[in-house]
Amino acid sequence: LDKILIVPILGLEILGEFALAFQVYLVMNLFASISFKFLLVDDSAGRNSNKFKIIILLISTTISIIGIILGPKIIPIFFPQFVNSVEIIPILSLAVIPNTIILIFSSKFLGNEKSRFVVTGTVVYAFSYLLLVVLLGSEYGLLGISMGFLSSSIIYMIYLLIMYIIQQKNSNN
Repeated sequence: LDKILIVPILGLEILGEFALAFQVYLVMNLFASISFKFLLVDDSAGRNSNKFKIIILLISTTISIIGIILGPKIIPIFFPQFVNSVEIIPILSLAVIPNTIILIFSSKFLGNEKSRFVVTGTVVYAFSYLLLVVLLGSEYGLLGISMGFLSSSIIYMIYLLIMYIIQQKNSNN
């Protein structure tokens, strides 16, 4: 859906640059996505997986840092025609961290059969992302789109964190 908005506002060139950087982001997020499957099994069974969650977060943070440092150096070598993507790869690399936390909280909620928080969070994420793509993308171009993606990921993460804290307070009372 974001691609439909990006083309009329910024054009195909910007869409291509963003698509390449987003593919790099997806590769960096692959570890957390695979770990989510294992985490969901543990959370569904009610097993304590806090050590595993910490390890996932540490590895994802390391991947994010590597993306910030190496991404801008590697892209011009393999994709010299997409040099504008270099400036947004560090921003999308940062999004790996909140998205890893989103996967951890989503696993916890889904394991406890509280899918409404994940569904609502996804709607909040989609709405905020599309709004930020229009607002920031039209003003700042490629950089605005990537900042919108990072910001909407952080908004989603904060929403799930607040819902988790509320759930914990309600279960303790």
